[in-house]
Parts: sequence; C-alpha cells; structure tokens
Amino acid sequence: MRSRTYHFQNNYSLIFQFIVSEYLAVCKVFHFLEKDGDHNNIETLRHHLVKLIGPQDDQLHTFSGYVDHSLLTQLLNTCKYFSFSDLDGTSDAEKLYLQSEKAYKYCFQAWKAIDEFTPPLQSNIHGYLTKAHECLQKMERLIGKLFLQFEDDETILLFLLQNHQEMDDVFKKPFVKKIFSKIFNKGVSAAEHYIRRQYSKRGYDQLIPQVSEAARELQEKN
Repeated sequence: MRSRTYHFQNNYSLIFQFIVSEYLAVCKVFHFLEKDGDHNNIETLRHHLVKLIGPQDDQLHTFSGYVDHSLLTQLLNTCKYFSFSDLDGTSDAEKLYLQSEKAYKYCFQAWKAIDEFTPPLQSNIHGYLTKAHECLQKMERLIGKLFLQFEDDETILLFLLQNHQEMDDVFKKPFVKKIFSKIFNKGVSAAEHYIRRQYSKRGYDQLIPQVSEAARELQEKN
C-alpha cells in the first residue's frame, strides 16, 4: 500500500461518500433532463431543473424557514465543505467544488432561459445544459482521482465495493475495478482481503459475508 496523500479526518471520509452519492443522484436526474430536452418538453425540463436546483422563487427564498433540498444544491454545498480538506496542494477537492458551482450556474441559466421561452425551444437552453453536463464529466474524473486519496480507508473502499453496480452504471464499467487495480496490485481480490481484515480488526465480523458477496459480484462482471 502506498502512503496516502491526504491525512483526512474521519469526517472527510464520510463527506466524500455523501459527495459520491449526491453526484450519482444528480447524474440520474440529468440523464432524464437531457432526454426530455430533446423533445422540447418545457414543463418536463422545468420539473427536472426543480429537482436539481430547487424552485427559483424569490418570495420562497426570503422565507426564513425555507431549506433547499434540491440535489445539485446539496452537492454544491457538500463539495464546498469538502474543499476545506484540500491539504496537500493538489487542489482536486477545490476543483470539484468549482465544477459543481459551474454546473449549478449553467442549470440556473437554463431555468432563466426557460422562463423567457417562446416556441420553438431556444438553442441556448440546450447550450446551458450541455455546459452543465461537461462540468459533471469533469467532476467524474476528479472523483476517480479522489478515491485514490482514500486508499487505506476501509470505509471508502467498502462504500466503493458495495455500490459497484450503480457506480459502474454512471461512471461506465469497469470504473470500480480500475480504482481497485490502481490501489492494489491484485485488484478486487486484494481489496476484498484488505477490507475484510480491517473490519475484522474492528470487531465487525458480521460485515464479512457482505464484503465477500459484493466482491464476488464485481469479479463476475463481464
């Protein structure tokens, strides 16, 4: 094992898991947003944008009890907090935050363009969504690099293993196998052994069967 680059506190490990989970949720919505955008369905586009950035209602935002739980907003806030962990000067965590901020900005501009919409669908709406998608693609590459900074964190490695199906769907397989191969010379089998050993040391023997089953599923993927 290489010595890890970041000396993350445990809370940053958890925050990174939040980022990945929120990113996957954003990508799912964005997939449908782009698909429906091809059909010039303005109301459907608006519906998906609300999921991503919340209702852009000035009166609602001035209400003191309002909390925005939209997916891209949550991802933006989590990335901002995580950027404080960028201790080694590589700036990957900071770049992740900046790309999430840009994605939010482009989705907001798409919302404004929809508000000003007159048929047929204006090309600048698609332009903003395309730029937002490019930001998400850059975030994907950064997330892949950041996984390597947690190379000896069994909680992150278990998270990666248990969510291999969803991550390979979004990041395109064999994303998870590639990450494990970069961390361990023997790839998934070595990752399984390391995770099992670490959790056994901590007294979580009940997790061992789950680890083995997830590793078996990942190994059997074509």
